[in-house]
Amino acid sequence: VGLNSEVKRIHLNMRLTISKKGMNLVDLRKCFRGLDSDGCGTLSLSNFEQGLADFGLFTKVIELQALRKYYDKNCTG
Repeated sequence: VGLNSEVKRIHLNMRLTISKKGMNLVDLRKCFRGLDSDGCGTLSLSNFEQGLADFGLFTKVIELQALRKYYDKNCTG
């Protein structure tokens, strides 16, 4: 399975979980912005994982790595 299809699968699961809680991806984005304590627009992997956990999204390490590889092309967080 390619990275794109894996990320799409993860997104679908995230959206379903978030919508069941009456929230949406905008709410998740706001949460991540709140975790960006220095305002530089980046998150450490642990902060990213914490933001997901705050929304009840407990992803596997392999899923976190796939999301990071897909979105963080320059590895800056």
